[in-house]
Amino acid sequence: MSPAGDADISGSALGSNDLLFSCSGVSVSLPHALGDRNILDGISIDVRRSEVLTIVGPSGSGKTTLIRVLGGLQRAA
Repeated sequence: MSPAGDADISGSALGSNDLLFSCSGVSVSLPHALGDRNILDGISIDVRRSEVLTIVGPSGSGKTTLIRVLGGLQRAA
């Protein structure tokens, strides 16, 4: 099992399309006083050679959670 649970995350080049990193269906829910809170819901990303990826959004939108999941520091559902 990958560090990110059931999410499909890979970091190797896949053939001639120069795919360096790919994830599909990344979801994270965290416990909250009023019930579980969906932080990420079905996020999918493909990064190809020579591309630059930026992650932007308002405070609390899940940017850090996404980076932690992609880095294997937090489990995804």
